[in-house]
Amino acid sequence: MLYYGGMMPCSRAKPCRSLLPLEAADSVCGTISSNPVKTASGHSYVSQLRLSSVEGQAAGACIRSQAEGCISVLLPVRFVESRYPGRIAARTGAQGLCCEAGARLCCSGRWEPESGLFLVSTVSDGSFPAGIAGTIARFRAACRIAFRRLLYGWGDAGGLALSLLAGAREYTEPELGDSFRNAGLSHILALSGMHLSFFSGLACSLWSRVFGRRYAFLAQLAGISCFIWFAGATPSLVRAGISALIMVLCGLVSCKSPGSLAVLAATFMIHLLLRPGDLGTAAAELSYGALLGILLCARRLERIAARWIPPAAARALAASAGAQIATAPLSLKLFGSVMPAGIVASLAVSPMVSAFMSLALAAVPCCLAMPFLSPFFGCILKGIYKVTACTVSFFAKVPPLEL
Repeated sequence: MLYYGGMMPCSRAKPCRSLLPLEAADSVCGTISSNPVKTASGHSYVSQLRLSSVEGQAAGACIRSQAEGCISVLLPVRFVESRYPGRIAARTGAQGLCCEAGARLCCSGRWEPESGLFLVSTVSDGSFPAGIAGTIARFRAACRIAFRRLLYGWGDAGGLALSLLAGAREYTEPELGDSFRNAGLSHILALSGMHLSFFSGLACSLWSRVFGRRYAFLAQLAGISCFIWFAGATPSLVRAGISALIMVLCGLVSCKSPGSLAVLAATFMIHLLLRPGDLGTAAAELSYGALLGILLCARRLERIAARWIPPAAARALAASAGAQIATAPLSLKLFGSVMPAGIVASLAVSPMVSAFMSLALAAVPCCLAMPFLSPFFGCILKGIYKVTACTVSFFAKVPPLEL
């Protein structure tokens, strides 16, 4: 029998197949396939679970069935954050439980058809499978937890750095997150092409300084792959990664440079084949819409803006305006409002965020090698953080256009 329910984006999006309907299941087991994301209430996390088995009562008997497909599970915060620094560990036997991608979980609870979520009450296991894939997933989880512990010591500045470098917002101040959203700057916190270009360019630059330009594409590919692997394959990051890979491969075979629209179209088709579930999410729609707006409108807007402001500023302003114009209908549909302040705010905040990311990225290896430098770097990062937060808060006061 085939049962549908709770289908959320997954790298291999399939309907849930099992002999037991999800409505009758009181226990599900599987592997986490996405980083847990904290809900707006702050009391739980949502994650994708690639099923291996389900168990429950049906026709008066207890049935355990093999299963496949992905469902969304709502995990209590005490389980997910049991190993996070500064968080209260769970007192239900979950100390040391790892809820990172690749870990196996057995969850007891109930299926809620209205929300399309499996509401978890207890969790067990948290181990990683044997083999190369399990070892890599375990190493990634250990790196992300160690990264959290290091940045936790930098306070609010560390929370912002963690969001920008690892896609984890557990320590980002809620007020700052609201300010970014109200200022129309949510795309800066969402991992996307800006972050991927930063790491790809950094890797290429370091390679070129040491080994020359030859084989610099290897450094670009390594930078792209490592960042997506560490931060997690979010829809916007996958879109940016595919586009970057196409451009690198075209340069490698010395073919004619493809047009930007052609690259975007090819990216969409490859994305559709690899991760079809991604393209139904708001993140993917906004990501593709923003880039399409930049490609279609930015050049015309740049020529107009260049009459009054310097070319570099005109280019950045035109790109921001093009993205806002293209995504305005979708923003109105999803959120009921548009934040026009984001056009100018992006021009002011993006350089600050780039400087903040550069310093944070340089500080991490220095502090790992010489821990006594952590307070020094933390002080500088906190100064940049305060300036950035004040600027974002200023633009957040601009009223949105509401429908």
